Amino acid sequence: MDVIMLVKAAPVLTSGLEETMCVAGARVDGLHPEWVRLHPVPFRDLDSEQRFAKYQRVSVVNLLAAGAGGYASRVAGISLGART
Repeated sequence: MDVIMLVKAAPVLTSGLEETMCVAGARVDGLHPEWVRLHPVPFRDLDSEQRFAKYQRVSVVNLLAAGAGGYASRVAGISLGART
């Protein structure tokens, strides 16, 4: 799934004292762009080559689907495109 990242929320601590954040963007690999929310993203724990900037196109791989609204619950890998 290719996504242009548009929103990065402030990090929050989970009950296990891990820091995660919610990110959202526009999915751009289909006929029409659609909003996508990815949560939780352990942004500070990502390897430096997996961190992304706002407005950067990324490929999200190995998503484990969750319940309500079809949102993804975990991001297993992020492959970065060129920063724009």
